[in-house]
Amino acid sequence: MAPFDIYITGIGSFLGSLTVSIEDVAQRLQLTATQLRNMKRKCGPTKLHKFAKNEQMEDCAVEACRIALHCASLAPGDLVGIYASTGGPVSEYVLPDLPRILAMRLGLGDIDTIGMSMGCVGGLDCMLAAYHRLIVDRLQGKTAHYLIVCGDQAGLTHATNDRSTAFLFSEGMACFVLSNAPSDGYRIDGINCVSAAGDPFCMKLKNAYAELGVKFEMCGEAVYQFAIKEALPRLPTLLGLNAIPKDTYCIFHQASLSILRQLAAQSNIDDHLMYYDGIREIGNMSGASVMFGLEDAIKKGYVQRASHVMLGTFGVGLKVGAALLSPIGNFLHIVRPGSLNRV
Repeated sequence: MAPFDIYITGIGSFLGSLTVSIEDVAQRLQLTATQLRNMKRKCGPTKLHKFAKNEQMEDCAVEACRIALHCASLAPGDLVGIYASTGGPVSEYVLPDLPRILAMRLGLGDIDTIGMSMGCVGGLDCMLAAYHRLIVDRLQGKTAHYLIVCGDQAGLTHATNDRSTAFLFSEGMACFVLSNAPSDGYRIDGINCVSAAGDPFCMKLKNAYAELGVKFEMCGEAVYQFAIKEALPRLPTLLGLNAIPKDTYCIFHQASLSILRQLAAQSNIDDHLMYYDGIREIGNMSGASVMFGLEDAIKKGYVQRASHVMLGTFGVGLKVGAALLSPIGNFLHIVRPGSLNRV
């Protein structure tokens, strides 16, 4: 095994148990039938998932982690560290943050817990940081395993009457186990995240300490232009490639159906090699979109259409991230059998 061989060995997820139909959202916003049709065509979701009143983000994260560890045939005590990214508050407290809470809930004490960047590249940011740590661990002769946890509770940060977000965002948590030990699963052949050009103020998340009750704002047209003009051209070059390899199944951030269709058209990606089910069936999960997407695509057999999988992310802060994955051995075991739904 080369010192740079790092693997995804387990995946777990938890979607909010409360489902809200797009028709219910349209009724709340008093949209006409024509406006509803346009929003469906543009955004894509048929329903959204929200945390119920008895569900806390940290509880859902713990459950996702336990599933991922089980799929990786690991116990919590096998972990070296936890990297996590969320787009909003985790609980009633600012501290401890999500990774420390998870360590406590999993019965872990002296373990590395690191909170990473928020937003739609947050999951890959965590993966990239853990990837580098795992290489160092291997060079030092250590076998190591890290949890990558990402998710959001959009209801705390997004205005419920904002049409640019009300039809898009769902709530849930997803988890990867990354390891430097040879294993069935997905080998990370390349991974990178960078900031790109553009107006970073097109997505505004004001400081809640400075102004109570402020919510996330988004200029849909600016985000669309960033995605198709800045993000897509960067994805292959981030990995040292001239273009997306032909025999690759693409799981991009599930921003909206219109953005995904445009990205596919620009790169001549065949529909059967492009993942759309996330935005249609789950909703925009922010930084966890590609994590939910990989789990879903494995369960549905989509990934078997190609020899590689590319994860592509773009979003808040005008960041772009990409990872190229290769299946190793019996990679199907890294997800729990069954449909992707609330566990």
